[in-house]
Amino acid sequence: MQHPEVFYNHFDELINTLLIDNGEYLSSLTGIFSLIVKKYPEIVLSKHVNQIFSSIETIPFNDYLCIIIQSLSSVANIHPYLFDNYCEKFINLIIKRQNLLIFECFKNYIISSIIISNNENQVNEYLNLLIKLLKNQNCSKDIEKEIFYTCLLIGLKYKQILIKRRDDFVNLGSNLLLNYIDNTTTSKTDESTIRQAQIEIEQIEQNINIKEEKSDVSL
Repeated sequence: MQHPEVFYNHFDELINTLLIDNGEYLSSLTGIFSLIVKKYPEIVLSKHVNQIFSSIETIPFNDYLCIIIQSLSSVANIHPYLFDNYCEKFINLIIKRQNLLIFECFKNYIISSIIISNNENQVNEYLNLLIKLLKNQNCSKDIEKEIFYTCLLIGLKYKQILIKRRDDFVNLGSNLLLNYIDNTTTSKTDESTIRQAQIEIEQIEQNINIKEEKSDVSL
């Protein structure tokens, strides 16, 4: 992908073709869409996100749509505001589909949002949403594990807010979060998970900083 302008010039057409005729071309075009978006996340604009999420209502849901949403994770990393209008739709999709690919995009949206906004009220709102998901009777063990991990990511930036929700995590049975909150000796698995979360936070912050530096240069 040495000439990104080629993709910029034809990206609208790719999105349109991807989603026409009840997603008939999803199987053949999802791969190229994912490659382009992961390499050039800034190519995705508000209109594209709107088009994709609107199509979810009309196209028969399948694994390719899950991959499309997962591909948007790289966009959520640098432009989380593009997904602000779809928070409730994320929640509904996660509850209904219990799909880790969809949750990955939602997780990136949340973490990038709190890093960029530095808004404690927003952090509380996201924790409320995550705890609401955990309390849903349809929440699978895989999704539960990822939600606890996302709460850990939040706690690495806003530990005091996480501490205030300790009772929730007692009731939900998350030893990982309780050990982190209480600064107690953790298992090697927990230590590894916390270190992994620290690395992920650092990577997201780095991606955001690179994007902001590029924006400053272009001004």
